[in-house]
Amino acid sequence: MTSATETTRATPSMQVLNRIAKDKIAQVLVHVLDRLGAKSETVFSVEEAEQLQSMLGISEYDVRDLTVAASTIFREAAAFGSISREALAAQGLSVGVINVLEKTWRKKGKAHADVIATTFPLQPSHTLTNTEWTLQVELGQRYLSKQTSPAAIFQLDLASNNGPTEPKKEKIALEMNHTELYTFFRQLNAIQSELDRVPPELPPGGTILYFKLYYLEIMTEGFYSAERGASTLLRALYASSASAPGTKSGDVASPYELLGDLKRQNGADTNAEPVEFQGIRLRDWVIGCNKTHITPIDDLDKIAEEAKMTPPEMVFGKNQLVFYHEPSGVCYNFLAVEALKGAHFAPPESDQAADIVAQQQLKVSVAKHNTNKEDVKELDIKYDWTYTTDYKGTLQRVVRQSSESEELALERVEDVQTEVTEERIDLNKLREREPILWFEDVGLYEDELHDHGVSAMSVKVRVMPSGFYVLCRYWMRLDHVVVRLHDTRVHHLFGRDYMIREYTRKEEQFETLFAKGHPRGMANYTNIDTFQQHLPIREAVIEKIRLQ
Repeated sequence: MTSATETTRATPSMQVLNRIAKDKIAQVLVHVLDRLGAKSETVFSVEEAEQLQSMLGISEYDVRDLTVAASTIFREAAAFGSISREALAAQGLSVGVINVLEKTWRKKGKAHADVIATTFPLQPSHTLTNTEWTLQVELGQRYLSKQTSPAAIFQLDLASNNGPTEPKKEKIALEMNHTELYTFFRQLNAIQSELDRVPPELPPGGTILYFKLYYLEIMTEGFYSAERGASTLLRALYASSASAPGTKSGDVASPYELLGDLKRQNGADTNAEPVEFQGIRLRDWVIGCNKTHITPIDDLDKIAEEAKMTPPEMVFGKNQLVFYHEPSGVCYNFLAVEALKGAHFAPPESDQAADIVAQQQLKVSVAKHNTNKEDVKELDIKYDWTYTTDYKGTLQRVVRQSSESEELALERVEDVQTEVTEERIDLNKLREREPILWFEDVGLYEDELHDHGVSAMSVKVRVMPSGFYVLCRYWMRLDHVVVRLHDTRVHHLFGRDYMIREYTRKEEQFETLFAKGHPRGMANYTNIDTFQQHLPIREAVIEKIRLQ
């Protein structure tokens, strides 16, 4: 679907942003943001503009376009509270530029938001007053007709809210070919079908605002925690399933069922709408994930309150991976907020213990040589600023409120039984060649440690006909200081009444690695898979998780 006045290609100003190198565009964006925050009408002086042309190799007109684009993006972010990735992508910006914009706004935008929104307000909002359809179809033999496909014009009449003055009217025309028109028609039908599915207890007139609870929750929830994450996602997955909770999931004739967005992606249901969740149902298991964009700033404040810390630069608060065993109700899921809670130090029991906690904080390589200076202060925070966590996932039990109900409620975490075991994950079984029924890689959080390294956590899953395998990985590199790797591996063979979980913690000082002859350049340590074999195991725990 394309607009009569717009194009799907990037505008000239957006094209300029796409051409600038990532390491240089960050400096430019910070400058623009600072000048807007200082209420300056001029972003670049004549001298600064000339220096910018020389540094970036762009023209005077490119500098103007760059200024307009960056200023507009930050003004919109100030007005609406966050950078809209979807809107910027629709305007043709590359993912790399969008990431830099979002990171810049997270670091400096919040401090300037109120000033920018007040000093540089957006144009008045618009109200939709009318819509009109025009269908253009020419009938006749193909060689007699110049039109190769039907076309439809969808016109929206808008009125700007200018206060007491007469509203300014505007018309926007959207032109669609027959494929786009049919897709739009199916979307409208899907929305209408949801509106029509009204429970009998709703009062008259409630139909226009009714949506199924699981859709509402999954779209509006700012982030997921252990209290509501699993049940919300499971309701959405069950809603997309052909069979209700409690029915047999998977047999020889029908080994598995795709859920959520997988129906659309794999052609199982070509009319299914794109959603943020997907998964698979087989052999008494429902396995799925919710995967979406970085948490906006407004919700980041809520995560900070929940986790009791300043969150990392990038938190995927709505991302989660869930494994639900239907017969036992055992539920195992992985959530960003719960992982961050594991970065807190144990509460000190005395003043001496408090000093020990303070010494647990890692120092960057520069600070290690300046600790004795009087103007250097220690961080007074109760969590690991590198976000190191021993999180192995969240175990709980999920049950239906009654045998006839499709609603799900959480029971106590303590009901799930775990025990130490000597049985290891069967690596030979994992090496067997099997079809991958479903695979997903779900990011939880990431931080660049104030440009002194990286701290990241993610979880991967692959589902085969014989079972599933999970790798939840946290790894951290503090440049020239230390590298850490915490891996949680989970393996389950369908039909068994337990899962095997292996947790390993590896860590090594860079000084030790250098002394053993390993390279000193940090560029050699950007991919943990290339050097994890050089890290000694500091802790290993092997457990059985009982499905009872």
